[in-house]
Amino acid sequence: MHRTVLLASIIAVCTPFGAPAQQRSDEQQEVWQSVEAYTEAFARRNLEEFLSYFHEDFTGWNISDAVPRDKAFVRKAVGQAFLSQEMLWYHLTPLVIEVNGEVAVVHYYATWTRQGPGGSELTTNARWTDVLVKQGNRWVMIADHGGTVP
Repeated sequence: MHRTVLLASIIAVCTPFGAPAQQRSDEQQEVWQSVEAYTEAFARRNLEEFLSYFHEDFTGWNISDAVPRDKAFVRKAVGQAFLSQEMLWYHLTPLVIEVNGEVAVVHYYATWTRQGPGGSELTTNARWTDVLVKQGNRWVMIADHGGTVP
């Protein structure tokens, strides 16, 4: 299992995706900082901080779900996941960050390892598209789509 995590780490770090951070505009960097912030809140299992990055009208569709979900569903599902899983490690790789006024679209690749019941470890790779809107002085997610990839 540790080899799998090491291999995934090497691939994630060495694979050239998207523009390097120094080539991103200030707005793109600000949007990406929000993505990193809500992912970090998730990793720390801080449900309220995680959800503070969700717009009240959020709707998202995980590719494994039959129908889209709203913020209330995310609260229940993530709250339940926090009871049974702990994120051990994660890495996000931005692919495309487009900002158009008060709307941003972020395509990225995510790899994480979580520990489940009984100490089992599971490494997951996923592709996500998040749509964020500027709300006051910060970016919040109003929609997303994605999920695990083989």
